Amino acid sequence: MSRRFARGLLDMVTQGTLDLAIVPLLAMHNESFRVWALFSDRLAVMADDGHPLHRRQNLTLNDLVDQEWLLPGSQFTLRQQVDSAFRRLALPQPPLEN
Repeated sequence: MSRRFARGLLDMVTQGTLDLAIVPLLAMHNESFRVWALFSDRLAVMADDGHPLHRRQNLTLNDLVDQEWLLPGSQFTLRQQVDSAFRRLALPQPPLEN
């Protein structure tokens, strides 16, 4: 058993050190791997009752552009998904909390 970031696990599979790895689909860049999707993740926005968006019913990424975000580093799949979604819609990247 081995615990590493997805890129490290994929490198180990490529090198033959591991037979298989469970990684986020976005980490897959090698078409020689056979891939089976195990789940479909859904992301949600959560806001406390004092936040201006709290009572909104349907939010879009455009509604969130000016919000301050706290996200993991760019090596994490969640961050890559968020960045990709903003790029796909030609929206500016949200300001990040340091």
